[in-house]
Order: sequence, then C-alpha cells, then structure tokens
Amino acid sequence: MSLALVAAAVANDKPAGVPENVVYATPVDRSLAARTLIDQTDVGNLGKSDLADVVDFAPGMNVRYGGRGQPRIDMRGFDQRATLFTLDGVPIYEPYNGIINFNLFPAELLDSIEIVRGSTSSLYGPNGMAGAIRLRSAQPRGGISGDVSTTWRDSNTWDARASAAAGNPLGRLLIGGRYLDSGGFPLSEDFDDRPPPQRRLEGGGQRNHSDRREWSVFANGSYAISDALQVRATVLESKAEAAIPSRTTSFNPRIRRYEPQELTHAHLALEVAEWLGNELAAAFFYSRYREEERELDPDDLETVLATIEAESDEVGGLLRGERRITDSITLALATQLRYSRADVRDSLSRSQVEPYFTTFSAAIEGKWEATEHLALVGGISADLQAGGDRSDEWQPNPQLGATYDFERWGVTRVSVSRKTRFPTLRELYDPLQGNPDLDAESSWSYEIGHAARFADVGVNLALFRSDVDDLIESSGGRNGDPQPARNLSDAVLQGAEVALDWTPLDALALRANYTYLDAKADNRLTETAGDRAEIQHRPRHRANAIAQASLPLGFTARFETQYISGQVDRFGTAVDLDDAFLINAQAGFDLDRWLSIVVGADNLLDEDYEEAIGMPRPGRWFYTGIRARLPSSFE
Repeated sequence: MSLALVAAAVANDKPAGVPENVVYATPVDRSLAARTLIDQTDVGNLGKSDLADVVDFAPGMNVRYGGRGQPRIDMRGFDQRATLFTLDGVPIYEPYNGIINFNLFPAELLDSIEIVRGSTSSLYGPNGMAGAIRLRSAQPRGGISGDVSTTWRDSNTWDARASAAAGNPLGRLLIGGRYLDSGGFPLSEDFDDRPPPQRRLEGGGQRNHSDRREWSVFANGSYAISDALQVRATVLESKAEAAIPSRTTSFNPRIRRYEPQELTHAHLALEVAEWLGNELAAAFFYSRYREEERELDPDDLETVLATIEAESDEVGGLLRGERRITDSITLALATQLRYSRADVRDSLSRSQVEPYFTTFSAAIEGKWEATEHLALVGGISADLQAGGDRSDEWQPNPQLGATYDFERWGVTRVSVSRKTRFPTLRELYDPLQGNPDLDAESSWSYEIGHAARFADVGVNLALFRSDVDDLIESSGGRNGDPQPARNLSDAVLQGAEVALDWTPLDALALRANYTYLDAKADNRLTETAGDRAEIQHRPRHRANAIAQASLPLGFTARFETQYISGQVDRFGTAVDLDDAFLINAQAGFDLDRWLSIVVGADNLLDEDYEEAIGMPRPGRWFYTGIRARLPSSFE
C-alpha cells in the first residue's frame, strides 16, 4: 500500500508498524499530530529510490532541490532546519548546516518513514517547529536476505545499490550502500525557445554544470541481551561532490562546486522494555561533517577563485523513559545534551573561525485518558543553547492538546504548542552569510484536525497556524549574492490539509491530498511596519494524486500527478517561478520472485516552467532499472 495515511493513528496508542519502545513514539505523537506512514512498498520502490521523491507526495510537504543537487524538505511552510529527523529514535543531521541529505539513506534498508506534522513531541529536543520525519530501519525476522539494483536515467545518470540482512530471535544485522554518478539533469525541451534574456546562461538540453556523484554506506545491528534488554548500533558514512549551476532567474555568473562533502554518523542505543514498570532508552551519538566549496572562473573552470572549507563535529547523548502510572495516566521524561563545534576557513578573506556551542534539553509530557472517549495530552520542555562567545539562551516550550473519539465517526484532535529552533553553526559563523547576533526562532502553533475511516475510505483533515517570532531568513540579495542571515520580527504560516485514501479493490490503491499554505513574513526590503512578503519557495497550492495497481502476471503500474502553484524565487523580490503540473508514470514486471524490472518517466508532459538551480523539477526524465533480491526480504 502506498502513502498509507494513518487515519486512525490518533485513536490508537501504538500504531501498526511502530515498535512499543519509547524511543520511537511518545504520548504526544501518538495522539496529537497529523501523521503519514510510508511503508516498505513505497520506500523500496525502484522508481522512487530517492526518499525525498516519496516524501514529496505527502500532504503538507514541499521538496525542492538546492544547488548541490540535494533535496530541501520543507514542512507546512517551515524550512527544513525546523524539522526533526530521527533514525530509530536518534536525531540525525549535519552539525554545521543543521540539515540532512535525505537521499543518503539506502531505501532498501528502511522499514518505514513516518511524517509527523504539527504538534510533535518535545522529548526529542528543540528544532521541531514544523514536525518530525522518522526513519525506521528494516526488521529482518530470520534467515539471510539480499537486494541489488541499478537504475539508469537519461543524461547519463547511474544509480547502483546493494544491501544484505540477516536476523534471528536474538538480533539482526543490515548493511548496504549506494553509488550515484550523474552527468546532470535535463531542462524542459521548450527552454531554448525563450528569448535569450530569459534563458540566463542556458540554451536548453542538459542543465549546465549540474553533475554530481555520491556514495554512501549504511550498517545497522542489534542484539537482545535478554527479553527486556536490547543493544543497537548504527553507522552511516557518505561522500559526495556536486556542481552548482548558475541561476536561471538572474544574471549571476558564479560557478561553484562542493568537492568533497562528507558525512559520518554513528550511534549506540540501549533499550529496556521493562524495568521497575518503566520503558527506558539511552543513546550516544556522534556526527562529523566536512565540506569544501570552490568558486571557479566562469571562463576557465580549472581556475579556483576562492575556497571555503568547513569541518564540524557533534557528540551527544539522550535518555528517555516512559511509565504507565495508572490505567489512565502515562508519563514520559527525556533529557538530551549535544556539543557542536566547527572549523571554518575562507581563502578569499583569509579568515578562520572555530565556533562551538552546547545544546541542552529536558522535557516531561503525559497523557490522561479522562474518559473512554476523551484524552488530554500535555508537556513542557526547557531548551538551552550556550557557548561560542554568545550569551546563554533559554527557551521554555509548553504544549497542550486533547483528542475525542467519536468511534465510527473518527477522532478529533486540537492542540497548541510553543517550539524553538536555535540558529545553526553556519547561520551564526559562516564567513559570507553568518551573523553571530542571531536569536532563536520561536513559534506558537495551533491545530485542529479530524481523522476517520469509512469502510475502505480514509479521510484526514487539518487546519493549522503558526505565529513565528525572529524568523531566520538567509536568502541572497538582488543578484543572488549571499547576504548575512538575519531575524525577521514576525511571520505567519497558516493553511489547511485534506488527505484521502481509497482502496476500492485489493489490487488498486488511490491516494490524493491537497495543501493550502499562506506563508508571509516581514518584508526585509521595505522595512515598513505591517508590510509582509511571501516567503520564497512556499507555493500556496499543492495537490497530489497517486494510483497504484497490481495487475495479472506480475505487472504493476503507478501514476502520479502533482500540481504546484507559482511561488516566489527570492524573498522580498518580484522574481517568481511559474506553476507546474507534473505527471509521472511507471510500470514494473516481476520476472521471477527474485528478479524485477521497471521503466518510467518523471514529468511525462515536459511542461515549460521557470527553473532556478533545478527547482521545481527537471524536464522529462526517463529511467529504467533492474532489481535482484534474495528471498525472503524484510517481512
């Protein structure tokens, strides 16, 4: 089943597919948030081997590809830095940029992706203003399984993956890797029909200077010391290099490359299912990130004009516990501590900085099942960022919500919460765009939603609003040149989500969702009180639809449509990107239980629309792939 909407999640304490342990779920997340569960069928789909492309079709999401060819996943109008990413319950992101390349994770080794939008739990620490995206590694039950696949796209793009897993009642081991080599991506076929002033250094065909290469290795293992005690370890290692094409919306001849870009993440977790009536989880984690950005001479790409190098490390730990106090009251507590540092060097200004800071969080939350139908959920966290020659910044973040179960008519949820996002090392100390005087973002968020299932039709509705103070905005200037990040005093992100799923036949699944978003902030160019501008790359309307069918003789078919309304390309300017209507098609065939092939095309109509650094989509992109697997897989 694709994009399986968890319509009844707010009614069930422990949704299907999510382990009982406290590391994965909390009283708030199980009750208040709008949630979408993407299962292994979509996660491991050949045509959607990039995880960001799968997430893009969920309600409330907007995926765009930045200059490095890497996805930027925005949720309900918030920047990706305001979304918590966790892997088996442990936060994971680049310590310098505060984001993560979502496509680094091998799709075949993930059991599910859970998208939690809105009032997410405070037990995971700060930065969850928009919500959370939680990755769960695969759960092999027994024996040995393997998976090898390769996909070719036009513009000479190759994507090769391999993975293996073994499991028994005492433990499991997963290991996999990916290698991607891309010559670039195509522009719309109509791009070269525009007048030369509108082409902005492009003539059509393959996008200039858009090549990228990356590889990654992922390993995950666990061992059950006893029925109640489990130890788990995870390692992710990746390296990439990517060209940054010039913008198509302004004359900016800057040619840049990231070479290399390296990320290492490792964590060790200890989970106790039962100890004196408590569920406990502890984890220790380490992340290292290194990037080198080179600016090249547009007339001679072998000549390096300037280089910025950044290397950062982060080490931390977390402790969480949950206890059923009475039959109707559940209480959870958590604490988290992280130390982050960086070494940044700029060859042009000959500057070097070595920033650091410590982030601490302590939280408590609980759930009271007041009646058979009514449940109250609440909590509070205290979050701190300190160090780096800046004054300590404390942020209290309370939240409160309620759910009411109307039984056959579904479950209604209401919530109010305050969240904080601290600035990243890059936003504070980058030689070109850093501002050490930045304050933390904070928001008050309000939501009312309803989820229900009637026979084979699921419905999920939500109205949401976030009032943001000190929004951090770091877009380029009028010519796309980098400018220091700054706080905007006021922003409002509000809208509505409607999601439907229907399974009229066992072999046919239909999904559709629509998101309306009004995202505006103080206009940094006019500085006039009350004058607001639309925030860049936040389309007002997004509509998605998916049809997936299982056909006789091992054939499958999948169709996706997506409408993205016009959007501002750079905040505070009149530079816009046109709207886009996309149709993706894919067909697969199982040659045997161990071998399958797939063919497809993204942006089948190849419609003409403005692009800036590859956004919102490349032109028509054909692909074909083959996948071999050793049964049984992660079942």
